[in-house]
Amino acid sequence: MTHKTEIYKCQVCSNVVEILHEGEGELVCCSQPMLHLTENTDDSADKEKHVPVFDGTCIKVGKISHPMTQEHHIEFIEALSPDRKYIIRKFLEHNEEPVLDTSYNYCKDRFIMREWCNLHGVWTGHKN
Repeated sequence: MTHKTEIYKCQVCSNVVEILHEGEGELVCCSQPMLHLTENTDDSADKEKHVPVFDGTCIKVGKISHPMTQEHHIEFIEALSPDRKYIIRKFLEHNEEPVLDTSYNYCKDRFIMREWCNLHGVWTGHKN
């Protein structure tokens, strides 16, 4: 069973998909089952920081700024309402600062922060 907002990656061609409609069955790409990516929440062992943090009205990737190079970068940052019904997402280029302005006030005071690193996968934090 798949669930809304889950992210899957093809281990052959590196396609990445997000579930928009829940369903039964297995996701397949390149004739192989796709890998369900778990949302990481603890980067204390990494030298690079990936867990999104809230700073004023912005979501930033890590307490230490994440690298943004062609080889290693954040592909998107998003804020999701606690029920995951509302999403604001910003897709990034490798030469952009990994920051999302959340001053739109679409989900009040609480939301889930999530980002995708092209090398290290999905990372999640919470603003309560």
